[in-house]
Amino acid sequence: MKQFNSRFRGPSIRFQTASRWLGGKAVPKLDKLTVLADWLHVDRGLLGFGEKSRRASDRQIREDRASYEEDELIEGFRALPAEHRKLVRELVDALKDTKIAKMHR
Repeated sequence: MKQFNSRFRGPSIRFQTASRWLGGKAVPKLDKLTVLADWLHVDRGLLGFGEKSRRASDRQIREDRASYEEDELIEGFRALPAEHRKLVRELVDALKDTKIAKMHR
């Protein structure tokens, strides 16, 4: 439970939740399965269903990880105070404008 909570960016789980997972009485939701699979270096299908899922390509694994990281980024952005969100938006706009200007050179 403590090891999982130190890796998961969402709400902490309780001892009972970890116990149910380990006892096979409950299956973690996808966001938690992803963290568990990455941490334990195992296939998500093995954790969620007791068998290996269709082997994902390296590209799919990278896309899944990127999607998860983007979700974390958005969640972090939403947790910022309004004035910090405004600064982040301005920075993204400035970087975007710089990239567009370089593409047209």
